[in-house]
Amino acid sequence: MTPTAISELGDAPRMARAAACQALAGLCALAAVAAICMSPPAYAQAGAVARPAQAMPAATVTVAALQTPASAISSTAAAAPRSFSHEQLFSLTRAWVEKDQQVPADQVQIAPLDSRVRIADCGAPLQFDYPFSSSRETVRVRCSQPAAWQLFLRLTGPIAAQPVGQTPINPNLPVRATAPVTAQAPSKTVVVTRQLLQRGTELNASMLEEVQRPVMGLDPLAISSLKDVVRAEVVRDIPAGTVLRSYDIKRSLMVKRGQSALLTVGQGAGFQVTVRVEAEQDGYLGEQIRLKNSDSGRLISGVVTGPNTLKGL
Repeated sequence: MTPTAISELGDAPRMARAAACQALAGLCALAAVAAICMSPPAYAQAGAVARPAQAMPAATVTVAALQTPASAISSTAAAAPRSFSHEQLFSLTRAWVEKDQQVPADQVQIAPLDSRVRIADCGAPLQFDYPFSSSRETVRVRCSQPAAWQLFLRLTGPIAAQPVGQTPINPNLPVRATAPVTAQAPSKTVVVTRQLLQRGTELNASMLEEVQRPVMGLDPLAISSLKDVVRAEVVRDIPAGTVLRSYDIKRSLMVKRGQSALLTVGQGAGFQVTVRVEAEQDGYLGEQIRLKNSDSGRLISGVVTGPNTLKGL
């Protein structure tokens, strides 16, 4: 209260002066509150005495903080970790296997855990997979937060024996009957006689045929091609329908030592010359032997191609 205001109340009664002082004190208090809440321009227009400059930033920060939305104060909130009982974990596992394998949940059986096993709390969705690529007998359950952990559950029943990569069997689907598959025993081509062959008979294609016979029980020395027996002769009597073996025949002697034979030279080279030669040794089909030119007496070599015929090297 200013001295001028007090002097104006000099002749008033004491009680009146006291009431006036209380009223003026209330007005001063309201002016102080207005100085705090008003912005500096509004406060100046009201004719109030300016507050110290250092007090204004504090009031401004306080108001700004009160106007901040609640969503900006806490942008993320971690989900509360969830605890699982054994049965709850089994139920979630069965649901995952049911969806993955396309089988009813009641067909998925899980071996019980030890009663002392306590499942740690998890604040994230559980993850399921098969840790072993060769079977579906084990399911791994994993949690990533707040503390990472994993637990292995063992499946039992037919679903556990199903190998990974094979289409699971759904008991609700109709079964389609399939024809039985008969495994075929491996076979081999062999040469069989068409008629009785007496010892010393020279073989030709009309006496033999190629057929398929099972490998099991077949002689390892059975002859497999007609080319291997043409112009050979049998060393014993062989009944019709017999599989020929390498020790049943011998190569026929095509050229005998001292006999005359014909040697062909240049066959396939655009010209062909045939000369008379004398065999210096016995010769079998396909065998190379020494020869002597009957005209010049020169020694040469040739390969036996047939009875008393040879080709030059």
